[in-house]
Amino acid sequence: MPLTFIRRLWSHRELIARLTQREILLRYRGSLLGWGWTLLNPLMMLAIYTFVFSAIFKARWESTGLEWGRPWASALRRTQRRSTLPHSEWVGWG
Repeated sequence: MPLTFIRRLWSHRELIARLTQREILLRYRGSLLGWGWTLLNPLMMLAIYTFVFSAIFKARWESTGLEWGRPWASALRRTQRRSTLPHSEWVGWG
């Protein structure tokens, strides 16, 4: 089944490319930066969150060299722990 889907996508690749291009052009038509918004928007959000959490909430990261791995590892541990607990325990009804 997946192979059939991939073949179908490949056979209609020109149509998909044109529709995608049209969607992108229409989305950014009339905007000042055009494609730049796709890069600028996440960077602005990152700057805002960084300012809020560092300047307003005074949050500090420990400097251990694992700054990028820690949030992901923590989220993974919580997700794995939840999958082994009964539903009532992780919802808070027990």
